[in-house]
Amino acid sequence: GRMEVVGLFEAPGEDVVVALSAVASLETASEHPIARAIVGRATADGLGLSPVDGFRNRAGLGVSGSVDVDGVPRDVVVGRPGHLVDEGLALPDALVAVAEEQEASGRTVVAGGWDGLVRLLVVVADTPKDSAAEAVRSLRALGLEPLLLTGDAEAPARSVADQVGIERVVAEVLPAE
Repeated sequence: GRMEVVGLFEAPGEDVVVALSAVASLETASEHPIARAIVGRATADGLGLSPVDGFRNRAGLGVSGSVDVDGVPRDVVVGRPGHLVDEGLALPDALVAVAEEQEASGRTVVAGGWDGLVRLLVVVADTPKDSAAEAVRSLRALGLEPLLLTGDAEAPARSVADQVGIERVVAEVLPAE
């Protein structure tokens, strides 16, 4: 299917427009489907995007680089919420609750922040192609057991698997694995 942004949640006191612009600016340097969804949302919202310096990709975890945020260069980090926490960014309690709720409902949560604080959660969902369930049925008819292997969290992976009829799910797999 195709990833689509279905929700934006800013940290208390943050401007969602500024935060989305910073996150989307960084994501312009990534080819990941989630990055394309975030950039697409920011572009559709008419936001200006800044160039990225020093782009770094931590496969399966997140990306970082320098982006202008309100005219000031900032080291922005975008990725799994846990990755940002591992990188030393604080995740406000209000956003912890949102992330848990959204992941439990089968959505993927991406965090973005700078200067020691997660400032935005971007919630994305993957809508399977209309033909996916039929493809799974065809594979089963051939005697094959389909497997969903993904870097997504367990709940979003299970949600997609249930929609297309896949029983076996292996989630939170890094690309090297």
